[in-house]
Amino acid sequence: NISSAHNRENIALAVQTSELFKVSNDIARDISENFCGLKGHIELIKKVSGIEFYNDSASTSPIATLAALKTLSNNKNIILILGGAYSGYDYDKLIENIPQYVSTLILLPGSGTIGLRIKFEKLSDIIILQALSLEEAVKKAKDNAKKGDKVLFSPGFDAIGVDISRKERGERFVKAVRGL
Repeated sequence: NISSAHNRENIALAVQTSELFKVSNDIARDISENFCGLKGHIELIKKVSGIEFYNDSASTSPIATLAALKTLSNNKNIILILGGAYSGYDYDKLIENIPQYVSTLILLPGSGTIGLRIKFEKLSDIIILQALSLEEAVKKAKDNAKKGDKVLFSPGFDAIGVDISRKERGERFVKAVRGL
């Protein structure tokens, strides 16, 4: 379970909700202490040669991706796999903050990625790679990672093409990571 400001805020809201429904404090505390997170939400999948691989496939907005970066990053040790279909969000704040948290950015295909490619390519002090598939992105991430790095699949865009849903996209990422 990842302790972060984001998770602490969620737990505080859950506790307040439990109070509204008259759930005992002991039950609310027990549930919040033992909650291990949701599938596809900053979920640690595997550690390979000192490199951690996280599935945040539920992230289909720039705000969610930025929250994941803030939660996991430690001295720009993130290799971020990002991209997909245009979703109508404003990506400027995410793009502006990527260099603060990310050492390597791997872009996946999609209308959203294509529309913002010029902005991504203008980022300085990070390595930017392209991948034609999620499986290729996982391989490139592993090849470019060093011990202590964290590979984060937090697409920030909708699922497209071969990925019918974000759930399926997350399952493909998990399968590719487990195959390492």
